[in-house]
Amino acid sequence: MVSCATGCNPLIYKGYGCYCGFLGSGYAVDGIDRCCQLHDWCYDNANCPMFLEYFVPYYWKCYRNTPLCGKHSCFIISVLLKRYFPAVSEEQWGGRRSCAYKLCECDRILSECFSRYPCPSSRALCRSSTWRFVQNAFMIF
Repeated sequence: MVSCATGCNPLIYKGYGCYCGFLGSGYAVDGIDRCCQLHDWCYDNANCPMFLEYFVPYYWKCYRNTPLCGKHSCFIISVLLKRYFPAVSEEQWGGRRSCAYKLCECDRILSECFSRYPCPSSRALCRSSTWRFVQNAFMIF
């Protein structure tokens, strides 16, 4: 989705600043990092079951450099979800109020936020969080 909206390699954002990547903390270092901070807040407010955001697939398309979210129509995904995540109701992955749709919207908003900035040529370091600074210092693709 990021490459759709920005044309940038999505991996350049991994470990960027204080919030791009896993377990963000500290103070956002710039606009790109603020996009990631907002993305973290968006995921928190999606009210998905714990850790489900890492496993629920969602349906989206790239249309003229714009990511679009939609209700998934893939039968195989619905079968797999029912089999491997039986506790997840159809509402959690099927409609506009679903977990999957909310996560897609969070990712879409992140991608569009990134598109306001040029592709970063290097990763910004987080100095306001010791944990993130160590993560940034040793980040490898």
